[in-house]
Amino acid sequence: MFTAKHPAEILESLLARGYTPRHADPVEFAQVARVLLMTHVSSGVAVDVMLGMLPFDQACIERSISRRAGFGTVRIAPPEALCVMKLIAGRPHDLRDVAQLVETFPELDKDWVFEQLTQYATLMESPETLERAKAALG
Repeated sequence: MFTAKHPAEILESLLARGYTPRHADPVEFAQVARVLLMTHVSSGVAVDVMLGMLPFDQACIERSISRRAGFGTVRIAPPEALCVMKLIAGRPHDLRDVAQLVETFPELDKDWVFEQLTQYATLMESPETLERAKAALG
């Protein structure tokens, strides 16, 4: 289980491990957006560290995939979670990313994606989010 920490503590830990922020005021940004935008300096890999603890965020952690990389072990959001985030954003490049995820992961759990999106669409009063999902996921 993960324990909540202040974004400044997490930032300090990441800085000590060779990461640099991608935002001018990373703590202030993280307090609003619930994400620290970082780059691993030696590899150049961009990393988004999610700080939110909504049920969706918790589900992303539970469904995440652990992988070893040259800079350490990381937990990666599953493709379904990426689809949810991309469909909420709904920008043209996000929709292209969703199409690529659907093609790359034919066993994608579309029901889970729709379930999560339905919750967001209801909260955001955004039925167009579900329409985007239907079009993108088929």
